[in-house]
Amino acid sequence: MAEPSFSYDATGFRIEFEKVSGKTSEKVSERMSEKTSDKIMFLINSNPAITIAEMSEKLNLSKRTIERNLKKLQEEKLLKRKGGRKEGRWEIVG
Repeated sequence: MAEPSFSYDATGFRIEFEKVSGKTSEKVSERMSEKTSDKIMFLINSNPAITIAEMSEKLNLSKRTIERNLKKLQEEKLLKRKGGRKEGRWEIVG
């Protein structure tokens, strides 16, 4: 397998891997320009009832990292939690 290529521009950091499957190869790229808090807000916008565990799994981050980012978003008054732990929902304020 070839080494990945790395690049950076105004839109963010890019890593490209060449995936070889059988006789064909395809480029697989991943853009890492979004901040974790932006990714969390996207998930909440898609599913206001999403849990910390689900966010952790989808973003491949620890629950503690998700909790820290949620606390920051709440302190910045961009996010509110409505309801209890079991039946609660996230509400995007800002």
